[in-house]
Amino acid sequence: VKPDVIALAKGMTAGFPALAATVFKEKYDVLKPGTSEYTFGAQTLSSAVALANINYLTTSGILDTIPEKHQIFMSHLQRMKEKYHFVGDLRGLGLLLGVEFIHEDGSPDKEIGIDVFSAAVERGLFINIPTTFPGHHSAISIKPPIIISPDEIDDAMQRLDDAMKSCVK
Repeated sequence: VKPDVIALAKGMTAGFPALAATVFKEKYDVLKPGTSEYTFGAQTLSSAVALANINYLTTSGILDTIPEKHQIFMSHLQRMKEKYHFVGDLRGLGLLLGVEFIHEDGSPDKEIGIDVFSAAVERGLFINIPTTFPGHHSAISIKPPIIISPDEIDDAMQRLDDAMKSCVK
């Protein structure tokens, strides 16, 4: 797969405000002198932060820890799936994880997602309910920082397990 455009933002700078786009096709090279205005262009601080972050990511070895961390998360989530009838599909790539909630007939359960989200927040675990389709809250997403430790994963998953337990009816 070869993309036409890659858009980058705060992930490039570990949260510091920045935006970048790389265009790979000449047909999108449409800017002519005097046709573009930008208030925040050429920000040296954002550029320095991006370079420092990219350097850290590519030289520290932290990217090599992602497969192990993913496996720890998925092991915990798989145990929760076996334990709670309302846990459906488990999805994930690296440290971007999703948990689907279902009714006993397998259909999406929008209410339990809100309940689990609220119970997790009460326990100090900040997860997300994707809002791509408003009113369809049958899943949560888990997007921890790349620097999360295995002990912190265990703690977070214990909090999620406790939140799910509190939602059993």
